Amino acid sequence: MICKKCGEEIPDDAEFCPKCGQNQKENTSSTVEDGDLLNDLGLNTEYVGEYPKKNLVIAMVLSLFAGLGHLYIKKTDDGIKLLVVTVLLWIGYHYYYFVFGPLYLLFVILCMLDVHKKTNAYNNELVKNGNPPW
Repeated sequence: MICKKCGEEIPDDAEFCPKCGQNQKENTSSTVEDGDLLNDLGLNTEYVGEYPKKNLVIAMVLSLFAGLGHLYIKKTDDGIKLLVVTVLLWIGYHYYYFVFGPLYLLFVILCMLDVHKKTNAYNNELVKNGNPPW
């Protein structure tokens, strides 16, 4: 039997597709398929082999708290360093907000640009070689 959603060959008695999880027994006459909203928002996880591609939207949103985006894309050493700097900037902001406020804003913007570049590099390397770059 062929999966109604992804086209994968599945056993004839399968209730769910082992690849995409689509229920094979339910009526699929609905106009909106499962996952369409996630696809439209760009939040559906794609896999290259056994490794998931990193979602750029999630990485950028996590970068609003500098360091979390780097942790998401598995750059743990960079993520921890940036989290420490974030905490120090927050402490400084409470004492000298007119100095540390603009510094923190600039820092977050630079972190977001870095995460954007590294997420694209991660996904490109994953697609090219089938393994994550780091």
